[in-house]
Amino acid sequence: MFRHRLPGAAVLGLAAVLVAAPARAAEIDKLLPADTETVLTINVKQIFSSDLVKKVGLDKAKEALKSQSDAQKILEELGFDPFTDVDSITVAGAGGTETDKGLVIVRGSFDMAKFQKKAEEAAKENKDNLKISEVPDGLGGKTKLYQVNSPDAGGQTVYAAFAGKGIMVASPGKDYVLDAIDTAAGKRKTGLKNKELSALLGKVEGKQSIWMTVLGSTLEKSPLANQDEAKEIINKLDNAVLGITLDKNVKLEVLANAKSADDAKKLEEMISDGLNQAVGILALLTNQQKELKPLLKVVKDIKPSVKDKAITIESTIPGDLIEKALEKLK
Repeated sequence: MFRHRLPGAAVLGLAAVLVAAPARAAEIDKLLPADTETVLTINVKQIFSSDLVKKVGLDKAKEALKSQSDAQKILEELGFDPFTDVDSITVAGAGGTETDKGLVIVRGSFDMAKFQKKAEEAAKENKDNLKISEVPDGLGGKTKLYQVNSPDAGGQTVYAAFAGKGIMVASPGKDYVLDAIDTAAGKRKTGLKNKELSALLGKVEGKQSIWMTVLGSTLEKSPLANQDEAKEIINKLDNAVLGITLDKNVKLEVLANAKSADDAKKLEEMISDGLNQAVGILALLTNQQKELKPLLKVVKDIKPSVKDKAITIESTIPGDLIEKALEKLK
């Protein structure tokens, strides 16, 4: 047993930042910057087309958007439907605490002419917050580069551009956007500097609704490493993949690799301890709220397993349980 234990919420919270058991390798996005150390992908179209979202929230989300007349008008002018025209959003992080690194890649269907026209109108009305310039498109021509200054975000500047048809990229670092444009055009070839991440991405299935990869070495450079409770886990962790899949139910899968078999056993014990604490808290709450009983059963059924250095966690939340919970919220 351990002298210093993580509280249940801390263990479960960190476990939720890790994610997913892979089945078949997905293609690594060629636009990922060379210094990428973490990757988060949201398969937006898959989420909106899932049975569960269609059943419990899609119509309500569409109604909520329609009620925002200004936003709805802009979307109509752009010829853009966020529920059908976005395929995926990928966020590539460089690790560390620097705020001008990283890249967001949005893939989908965009009417570039309408987007550019609307941006030019906005730039005329908001000269201090939106500036448009031209940069090489990697194919011998020019493309628009948008510089957005947001007072609401502490003066943070974000650069954005279309990196070819159906790809929009954005970053607080201008060079990241310019490199993505050249890469998409075939003028530039990039490869991940971190070979450990490259190998990890090669194991990710990529079909999950949301998936994320993280390296222990990256977490060691993050603010989490300054917290004693989290540091105990980080020091034992090599890498992890987290995945959430929405269909009729919600499936959570976590595959974490420890630095050694002994570290894996210790991590499994810490996670089990956190789950037991969560069960205890839910059991007390269930006495007052009987509707929490199904959730209590879900948490009770989560059993992390260990094989050599690998720790696997799987859990399925039934769709009908989520439906009932949403009905209670109403």
